[in-house]
Amino acid sequence: MKKYKVGVVGCTGMVGQRFITLLENHPWFQLTAIAASARSAGKPYEEAVSGRWKMDTPIPEEAKQLVIYDIDAQMKEFTDQIDFTFCAESFAICASIAAIWAACSGSLGSSVPFCA
Repeated sequence: MKKYKVGVVGCTGMVGQRFITLLENHPWFQLTAIAASARSAGKPYEEAVSGRWKMDTPIPEEAKQLVIYDIDAQMKEFTDQIDFTFCAESFAICASIAAIWAACSGSLGSSVPFCA
């Protein structure tokens, strides 16, 4: 079965952390890219959430070394890596990301799912 390459926007917050844990060893999704604010951008995930990890389980191995994209400055690079994204941000931010993604790709179309 094909695994879809997925991303998480807002990966360092509590909801983003939960998405990261739910994606660990998922049968349909492979965590491929993660994004957050400029404050966390450029850091490996493990470093960015060090001292702020709120989940009961450890940081998933597959996420630890993923380098965080700046969702504002690196939208195109982020979306080029994935088939699907989970957004752990406010509705307004997610809607903005969807609009930018549509502009980058030409159209969201039915083949680019977006979960908020």
